Amino acid sequence: MPEGAATQRAVEKGKKMSGPKIGKHIYALIMAGGGGERFWPRSRQETPKQLLRIFGARTMLQETAYRVSPLVSRDQLLVITTKTQAPQIRRQLPGVPRQSIVAEPFGRDTAACIALGAALIMHRDPEGIMIILPADHVIRDRKRFIVNLRDACRVAKERNCLVTFGITPTGPVTGYGYIRRGRWLPSGLGTAFARVEEFTEKPDRATAARYLRRGDYLWNSGIFVWKAAIIVEELKRQMPDLYRCYLEIMKALGTPRWEKPLARLYGKLKKISIDYGVMEKAENVMVARADFDWDDAGSWLAIERHFAADGNGNIVMGDTITLDSSGCIVMSDGGIVGCLGLKDTIVIRTPDAVLVCHRNAAQDIKKIVQQLRTRNKWKGYL
Repeated sequence: MPEGAATQRAVEKGKKMSGPKIGKHIYALIMAGGGGERFWPRSRQETPKQLLRIFGARTMLQETAYRVSPLVSRDQLLVITTKTQAPQIRRQLPGVPRQSIVAEPFGRDTAACIALGAALIMHRDPEGIMIILPADHVIRDRKRFIVNLRDACRVAKERNCLVTFGITPTGPVTGYGYIRRGRWLPSGLGTAFARVEEFTEKPDRATAARYLRRGDYLWNSGIFVWKAAIIVEELKRQMPDLYRCYLEIMKALGTPRWEKPLARLYGKLKKISIDYGVMEKAENVMVARADFDWDDAGSWLAIERHFAADGNGNIVMGDTITLDSSGCIVMSDGGIVGCLGLKDTIVIRTPDAVLVCHRNAAQDIKKIVQQLRTRNKWKGYL
């Protein structure tokens, strides 16, 4: 069965199992423009990690669309991506209307992406509620995920607030931003909510350990829920340049070539995340405690959290031979890979490239990608 058709069947199955929607005003915006450079060489410009089957039978993008389908119909699903990725996304999500898969002229980080999404939703439905989802998260507990999202939509609607999802830390991780919360508030819902006291950047290990001991810090998941109208008001207050861009997009929407002005408008914008641009300064922000499992799958080390290792601690996929080796991640997608006497090493083979690095360097794989950009003869491997 074709990949897209199989996904569409899965989405439809999820819809049938879900029962009635809680409201016709709920939209999901999937942000799918990332390059996934830490998953090189499998992740490339036209097929970055969110468009690959790494953690299951579906691609990460397809899994994200499937995961939210009990709450959001495919007609109210939006995907914002890049020009190079848009054709592949349309093939992977054939049930999503073509006009709902929108390519940014170039990346300007999450604030611009969300402003564009808010314009698309406000043009269709001024009462629209936005669920913001990165395309590259791994979440297995779909049932709890939907419960938490449904509750967050209710809170965002009733309190006119911005809702972010916080993950209960499992260790002093330095790779995530943190949220300091207030006390849990009574909501009458199955999900716990608290006011956000502070957003903090990625800490050093000692600071992360202190956050863990305090018990009132959560990892910042990058999943958000709010009314489109409310985030627009926040843009007006805190990011006036981006708000003016939003107004110009709203004027263009509905015209035959509305996407043409985007390049001109985006050219005026600075790269800035929604966290820096809005969330850290906004006053009415709530955090929902995520009851579902969550992994942002930031590097090849994420493989260890989702696949069983052999007796020597190796995770191997494809045609591989590992002898006298331990703590390794070895994957082959073309040809055989033999490893002898290795320890704590990542080896990834594709038909045209090979990565070999120590596990401690997994976060720095993007440095190789940066080197590939320096020579024309290497750009075919990007």
